[in-house]
Amino acid sequence: MKIWKISIVVTLLGLMIAGCSEAETKLIDSAPSANTSQTNHEDASAQIEPAKPAAQTKEQSNDPTQLVELDHLKVSVNKNWTVQHGLDSVSFSEGNNPIGGIDGLGYNESVDRLIPNQSEIVDQKELEDLPVKAYQVTTKFDTTSDKQPDQVHVYLLLKDQKVVYDLHFDSGSIDEKEIVDIAKTAGMK
Repeated sequence: MKIWKISIVVTLLGLMIAGCSEAETKLIDSAPSANTSQTNHEDASAQIEPAKPAAQTKEQSNDPTQLVELDHLKVSVNKNWTVQHGLDSVSFSEGNNPIGGIDGLGYNESVDRLIPNQSEIVDQKELEDLPVKAYQVTTKFDTTSDKQPDQVHVYLLLKDQKVVYDLHFDSGSIDEKEIVDIAKTAGMK
């Protein structure tokens, strides 16, 4: 009698294991593959796609800017720039030349902790008349070489969202006034 009960238990366990294995296979088969283009923030290897131009009305067609939106920020930039979106970041290029971008960083009020690694602060000032606390910082990447251009950063500190956005451009790629003007268009989402 015991062998019969053991036989039934073993059979039921085998069916349960086979059913779980089949369900797991179906789950894996139905999961998106690496070739599927999607914007999932958990997938760090997501495809970076150029921004698609927004539909324009007659009133907007004369506007020399385009709206760029990130997780917690929106700004207006030159409509002739190519905008590439990443994860809470964008890069800008003019023609085939990269000129700058915006990166979302972890919140920190210390500018020294926000600058790129191996960079040195050349100039720093707090910007006035912006909707958020902001600093304009010029950095030199490699202090032993003049081959790397200085960079101009505008750090937009969004305290409530616990994020800092680094609006950055290679020095000389655009006028510093234009960088500040872009920062002045910043709005929180």
